[in-house]
Amino acid sequence: MTTKRHIPTCGHHELRSPLDQEACALALPCTFQEQMQALIPRYGGLTGAVAAVLDVSERTVKRHARGSRIPAGPRLRQRLREMALLATCPMFIAAAEAEAEQQRLRRERKAKLQMLRDGEGR
Repeated sequence: MTTKRHIPTCGHHELRSPLDQEACALALPCTFQEQMQALIPRYGGLTGAVAAVLDVSERTVKRHARGSRIPAGPRLRQRLREMALLATCPMFIAAAEAEAEQQRLRRERKAKLQMLRDGEGR
């Protein structure tokens, strides 16, 4: 008897095309252990940094990355799922890149305006 592997979705693709839904489902790690293992390299392999972000001990991060028999609590599972979505979902990544570009443009406009003000004040 074979079991179907649960394919997670991020819930933000319900109004999107099936291709977007599939891309997100393929990018998102399925199990709690896979999500933890995918998150650790994003923080430079520093389990302490991941622990601080998840608000758990470093020992807990290492234990769940190895595949602990002790199940994670609901708050930890929710936080980890949200972080895994932010790190792997193509829509979230594109939105973060767009936001970074907008902030860069704002800083440039602000710097130009400041230069103009400084030039007029003299």
